Amino acid sequence: MHKISIDELIQKINNRDIDKNLPGTAYVFKRDLPEGGERAAADEPNNSNDEKQYLEMTISSETPIEDWFGYLILDHSDQALVTDRLKTGASFRDMHYGDQVGIISSYSITDTRKLKIGINFSPHNPRAVMLYKEYRDRLRKNSSVRFLIHELKLERTVDNTDYYRATKWEFIHGAAVPDGGDNNVGMDRNLNNKIINLNQRSNTMTPEEVAAKEKADRELAEKAAKELAVKQERDQEVKIAMARAKVNLKPEQGNLLDRVFEKGGPDQALSAISIFAMARDYQKEFGDEVNLVEVAEKYVSIGTSDRKFGDMITDLLALKSQRAVSNTLDGLDKKDRASFSIAKLVDSCAPDSKVDINRELGMIKEYEQQNNISLIGKRGGRVIPYAMLYDKARTLITSTPTSAGNLVATNLIASEFIPLARNKAIVDQLGIRIFPNLVGNQAIPTQTAAASGSWMTDEVTPPSASDLTTGQKTLAPRTYKIKAAFSRLASMNTTPGIEQIAVDDLLNVVALARDKSVHHGAGAASFEPTGIIATSGVGLGTVKTSWTWADIIAMETTAAAANLDVATAAYVTTPTIRGTLKGTEKATNYPVYLWDNNQMNGYKAMVTNQITAGHLFFGDYSQVVLGEWGGVELVYNPYTYDGAIMQVSAYLTMDVVVRYALAFSYYKPI
Repeated sequence: MHKISIDELIQKINNRDIDKNLPGTAYVFKRDLPEGGERAAADEPNNSNDEKQYLEMTISSETPIEDWFGYLILDHSDQALVTDRLKTGASFRDMHYGDQVGIISSYSITDTRKLKIGINFSPHNPRAVMLYKEYRDRLRKNSSVRFLIHELKLERTVDNTDYYRATKWEFIHGAAVPDGGDNNVGMDRNLNNKIINLNQRSNTMTPEEVAAKEKADRELAEKAAKELAVKQERDQEVKIAMARAKVNLKPEQGNLLDRVFEKGGPDQALSAISIFAMARDYQKEFGDEVNLVEVAEKYVSIGTSDRKFGDMITDLLALKSQRAVSNTLDGLDKKDRASFSIAKLVDSCAPDSKVDINRELGMIKEYEQQNNISLIGKRGGRVIPYAMLYDKARTLITSTPTSAGNLVATNLIASEFIPLARNKAIVDQLGIRIFPNLVGNQAIPTQTAAASGSWMTDEVTPPSASDLTTGQKTLAPRTYKIKAAFSRLASMNTTPGIEQIAVDDLLNVVALARDKSVHHGAGAASFEPTGIIATSGVGLGTVKTSWTWADIIAMETTAAAANLDVATAAYVTTPTIRGTLKGTEKATNYPVYLWDNNQMNGYKAMVTNQITAGHLFFGDYSQVVLGEWGGVELVYNPYTYDGAIMQVSAYLTMDVVVRYALAFSYYKPI
C-alpha cells in the first residue's frame, strides 16, 4: 500500500476534485447532468410559492468510507465539526458543484452521532421544487456532504488496511446526489441505524465508550419498539371500527375505506367512517333531492375531514330552508310586496275594524303555499312573514311629538326624518348560518365520539369496541315579545310614510333581539336561545379587565387546538374595549397596537353595544346556526287603550345553536 504523510493526505483529499489523476472514491462527486442540461428534468412551474418546502434528513455519519488510501471516518463529536458555514446558512445543491436549490436553516448531531440538517427548498427554482417533492414522497432518499479536512489521524490498521479519522473537519455544502458514499444517511435514516459495526470500532473505543454506546442503542431500540406498539394498537383499534362500519356500507365503499386507511392512516380512516355515518343519518332529510351517500364517497376519496362534511350538511339544510326565500322573495311579486300594508294588518286586529285586508291575506296565503308552511298565529293574531318585514318597515301616535306627532305635515321635510340611534346588529355580517321558515324542531349534525377498539385476549372472545357516534343539536322555538303602539290617525296624517318608519322600527327591535341572543342568550332554563356564553365547553371564559398580546394569542390557540381556527374567524367586543386595545402596545416600547385597522392579529375585529360591557369574543361564526320560525306575529290587546289607539304585541320566534363550542373563546369582566 502506498504510504503517505498525514499533511500530504489531507491536501490530496481536499483537492481531489482538481487532481484528475487521483483515484475516485464514494464521496468524490462529479457533475453528472441529465441529458439536455441541468434543468431538463424540471420544466414544470412551481404552483406552491407559499409552501414552506422544509424537510429534515441526515447527511453524514461516522460510517467508515472506503477510499484509495484505506478508510476515512468523519468524527461527529462537538469539537470535530467546524460549523461556520452551517451557522450562517450553508447551501444545499442539486449535486456537488451544481446549482443551489435550498438553504440549510438548522442542524444538530443526533444521539447516533449523525449530522442532521433542516433544508428550506427554494419555491422559485423549478429543480428545487422537483427535488423537494421527490424527497417528500420518498422517491429520492440519498444525500451527501462536501467537506474540508483540517486535522486527520491514523486510528488503526487492520489486515494492512488503514483507518483514518478526521478529528477536525469543516462542512462546506450538502448535495442531493442519487448515490451517496454513506448509505446510513439521507431521508428516514435519522435514528436507530448503527453508526458502524461495533466490532470494527472495538479497537479504538474504551470499554466505557462501548458500554455507553450499547446502552444508547438499547434505549433507542426500546423507544422504537414502544412507538411501534402504540402504532399497532392504534391501527388495530381503527381496523375494528372499520369492520363494524362495513356492516352498513356497500362493498365498494368498504374497499374505499381500506384504501383510505392504507394511504392516509388511521385518523383519516376514522374521519371517513364518520362521513359515511353522517351521510346515512341525514339522507332522510333530503329524500331524492341530494344523494348524500354519493357525495360522501367523493369527500372520502379526496381526503376531506368529517368536520367539513358536517359543515356541508349544515349548509345544505340551510339552503333547503332558504330555497323558497331566494325565489323572488318567497315567490311574491315585487309590485305586490310594495302594496302590502302592515298598517292595515295592525288596524284589522281591532275587533270593530272594517279595514279591507283581502289583498294582504291573499299574499300571505301565497307565501304559505310557496314555502309549504302555515302562518296561523298561535295567539290568534296576524303573522307577518319575515320577507315582508325585510322588504318594508311599530307605529306611532300623532299627538305626541316624540311619537308620530313630529311626522304630521307642518312644512315637514319628509326625506330628513332622523331615526333613533341604536346599537349595531352585526351577527349577519360575521357569517352565521340562518335557517328561515322552520316548522317544528330542527336537528343539526355533530360527531360526539370517535370509534374505539381493544386488543383481543384470544381468538374466541370478541373484543370490546364501540362505533363512532354522531349526535344532534336541536333548534327549538324560543319566543321574544315586542310591544308596539299604533294610532289610526297616524296612518292617515303622516307624511314621510308612517308604514316605512314603523316597520323599520319594528325590524330594528327584532334585529337587535336576535343579534344579542347569539352572544348572550341565557339558554332554555331562562326561556332564551342558548348563546355563545351559555354554551357548554366554550373556551376560556376567564376574567380580564386589561389585555395583553399573550391574551389575544390564547383566544386563538384555544380554537386552533380543536382544529377550529380558520381564516374567517373574527373578534367582537364593545367600543370601550376597542378604545383600550387601540392604545395597548403588543410589547413595551413597540409601537404596534393590539387593535389596528379593524383587525387583531390578522383577523376581522368588530364592535357593537350589543355586547355586554367588558366582554371580548373570538371565534368562527360560521359554526353558529340561527333558526327562524315563519314570521313576526302581531296580536291586538283590547284592554289597554281606547278604540283610536291600539297596543299591539309582536312575537319573534327563533333559536340559536353553537355547533362546536371550542370554535369560540371569550373574556369577561367579573
